[in-house]
Amino acid sequence: MQSQIERQPISLTKRRSGIPSGGSVERPGLAVKIPVGQAAIMCGLTARAIRFYEERGLLRSERHPRGIRLYDDAALERLAFISSCRASGLGLGEIAGLLAAGDDFGEAELRRLTVEALRKRLERLDDERFRTETVLAALQTPPRPRAVSA
Repeated sequence: MQSQIERQPISLTKRRSGIPSGGSVERPGLAVKIPVGQAAIMCGLTARAIRFYEERGLLRSERHPRGIRLYDDAALERLAFISSCRASGLGLGEIAGLLAAGDDFGEAELRRLTVEALRKRLERLDDERFRTETVLAALQTPPRPRAVSA
């Protein structure tokens, strides 16, 4: 069935749901809701990860009468944002805060806060790199010979 659906990349820079760019997922060209397994394949995540994000309140789904979780385009875009943020090293707490700000204040604020969070992440990584290089240099320096007492 999947081969009958035309797949188009989602541009994460053009959002209805106020989620900034950071990657792309492919979605059906039709306005359909898809089950968690197909959403997982399209987003490069596991179904368990998607359910976990939903349990943590980062994502919402609709339910089919048989209890199957269904996701629309906005949910797929939100998943792409979550996935991009996780790949950038942001924690789920940070991501939840960003998404809440986007929901409350819109895309411009979400973008501003996401840029700020990623810049802070880079600063922490720079600090960590400096500390690591300092320890590495100390370990590569030959030990000083000890004075021999007579």
